[in-house]
Amino acid sequence: FLKTDSKVVWPSLTKYSKNIRNNTKSEWNIKAEAQKSYEGLRVQSLSVEGNGINLSLAQPLYWKPGQEIKDTKLNCVARQTPLISLNPLLAYLNLAVTEGQWTGEAEISLVKGEPQIKTIIPHRFENLTIERNGKTLVQGITVDLPLRAEGTSIFFTPLKVSCPYGVIASGEASINYNADGSGSASGNLSVGIAELATQPGWEDLPIDKLKGIRAITQFQVILDSQQNVTVKKLESQIIRQNLELLQVKLRQPYALNEAKPVGVLVELNATKLPLESIGALVPGLSISGNLDKAELVAGFKGDGLF
Repeated sequence: FLKTDSKVVWPSLTKYSKNIRNNTKSEWNIKAEAQKSYEGLRVQSLSVEGNGINLSLAQPLYWKPGQEIKDTKLNCVARQTPLISLNPLLAYLNLAVTEGQWTGEAEISLVKGEPQIKTIIPHRFENLTIERNGKTLVQGITVDLPLRAEGTSIFFTPLKVSCPYGVIASGEASINYNADGSGSASGNLSVGIAELATQPGWEDLPIDKLKGIRAITQFQVILDSQQNVTVKKLESQIIRQNLELLQVKLRQPYALNEAKPVGVLVELNATKLPLESIGALVPGLSISGNLDKAELVAGFKGDGLF
C-alpha cells in the first residue's frame, strides 16, 4: 500500500529567464493512494495541485505489467494559472514563459484504450510571451484552443491566435493517428499578415502597407506506417478585401520521401501583390516591391524541375 502527501517546490524561476522576477517560485502538492497486488497496481486516488492547476483522477486506475491501461479518467482544471510556473517542464524544450495566464477545463479519458478529450471550459492562454534560449518567439499573444478528441482523432475547432493589433490566425485543424504509426493532419487557417508582422522577427516589415491582407490556407498531410510524408492537398490565397492577390495550388499529391512526381506540381497566379506579404510568411526573407502580374506552373519531368 502506498500513500503520499508531498510538496514539490522550485524556489526560484529566475534561472529560466532574466525577464522573470526574483523570488518567483513554482509550488505543487501531490497526493496519491495506490495498492499493489498480484493482479497489478490499483491507483485509488491521485491529485496534483498548485499555481491554479488541479489535475485529479476521477476514477480508480488499474494497471497490469505488460498491458496497456484501457480505462481511466482525469480532470484538468486551470484557473488563471501563471504559465511561468510551468517553466521547469518547458525547460526540457529550451522554452521559457515570461508572461501569460491559462484558464480552461477538460476531461481526459481512456475508453477501451482510446483517448477522449472533452472540453468543459475552452482553454485560453492569455497575454503569452515565450522565449527560446533567451530570444523572444512570441509576445503578448492570446490563444483560444478548444480541444476535443474522439477515438483516434484530435480536433482544434475553432482556434484563434490574437494580439493587441488584431487576429493573427484563426480557423480549424485536426490530427488523426493510428496504431501502426500512420496518421494525417488537415486544416483551414487564415493568417493576418499585418498582425503577424507585429511579432518578434518581423520588425522591419511595413505594417501600414500590409494592413487588410490575409493568407488563407487549406492543407492535408498524410503519414504512412513507414513514416513517409505526403502532402495531399495544399491551396493558399493571399487576399485583401475579397480581392485575390495570390493563389498557389498543389496540382497533385507530393510525397516528400519518394520519387518526384512527373508533371505539373504547383500553379501560381498573382496580381498586384505586395512582396512584403511573402516576407511575413517566410522568417528571415527580406523582399520588397510589388508583383503586378504572374501566371506560372512548376513541376518535374525526366531531367528535373521545369
